[in-house]
Amino acid sequence: MIVADIIQLWQTAWPAGLITLGLGAGFALVLLIASIKLKVEVDPKIEQVHAALPNLDCGACGYAGCEQYAKAVIADPELLGNCSPGGAETAQKVAEILNLQVRTSQFP
Repeated sequence: MIVADIIQLWQTAWPAGLITLGLGAGFALVLLIASIKLKVEVDPKIEQVHAALPNLDCGACGYAGCEQYAKAVIADPELLGNCSPGGAETAQKVAEILNLQVRTSQFP
């Protein structure tokens, strides 16, 4: 009796399971294609400069966070040295990444 009930349940439930599996696979495929087509390329220098910064997101440089400051320094190298928590050491690291010279007069 119990075995017959289990078999009947299995016979009625497997189509729903297969449909759910098919829908899940279809949505996964759509997400995979969308992630490939809509991929945003990031300048590797931004990531390198961001990694060289102290990542305190303190705003002392005048930007909301270290990533915004990294983008700004790449766009305008005159901003190099505005990171007061990092000081001269961080400015030197960033200058090496960007192939720039650091003006020592910027630092006390």
